[in-house]
Amino acid sequence: MKTLLLTLLFSAFVSISLLADEIVWNGQVSSDGAPTAAIDLTLDKKYQIVVKGTVNLGKWVEAGKPLGEDASYEFNTPSGPQRLLNLKNSNDINLDDKTYNPEHIYKSFPFVAKQSKIHFWVHDLDYSDNSGSFDVQIIRLD
Repeated sequence: MKTLLLTLLFSAFVSISLLADEIVWNGQVSSDGAPTAAIDLTLDKKYQIVVKGTVNLGKWVEAGKPLGEDASYEFNTPSGPQRLLNLKNSNDINLDDKTYNPEHIYKSFPFVAKQSKIHFWVHDLDYSDNSGSFDVQIIRLD
């Protein structure tokens, strides 16, 4: 009986927790340098950014493989992944990306909105040879 009660309480807690987080924006950030439209944030609410995917920011090839970039690293280099911050945002929120993720998924630390809007863009010097886009989500945490 005690185990059943604990299981029910845990299930209720997990259900409430899952319902509390809400995806407020889900979109693509193109490697062509075009910024996203401004995305609304509610001041003083807590959010987290999740970025997935890879892009190609040039025609460079190393060891027969094209260089690839995710939100925080250039990979396929002979010396291994190199830190390179490719995704920028207008609120300067950093991703928790101290370690290369071969799944190419990065999350920011939770942050409290101090501005009511945010937008994203890919940072590069020459956009003419870029391809691909990142999948980005903004999640409101409660």
